[in-house]
Amino acid sequence: MSDREHLRRQRQSEIDKATEQVRRNEHRHDEARFNLQDHRVLSLREWAALCGFSTDTARRIIAAGTGPPLTHLSKRRIGITVANHIRWLALGTHGAV
Repeated sequence: MSDREHLRRQRQSEIDKATEQVRRNEHRHDEARFNLQDHRVLSLREWAALCGFSTDTARRIIAAGTGPPLTHLSKRRIGITVANHIRWLALGTHGAV
């Protein structure tokens, strides 16, 4: 291999490493943003609207114990995190009322 070819390959390798590092950094940033969204707390009304049913139906699902885990925001105010909603959907128990 000539010296010229060796230098060309070396430069290309450095460019590839830099490109890969940029991709990794962007991916980490996307994961952080996604995780922050997972921790967002939806009110009972917002959660019911997201699921496509009424607030009364949401209350019945929660009272029956078949809903997602609740997040208590205060003594009287409850909510549901986006992450818990996604897990609840994955379990497939959302059809039982």
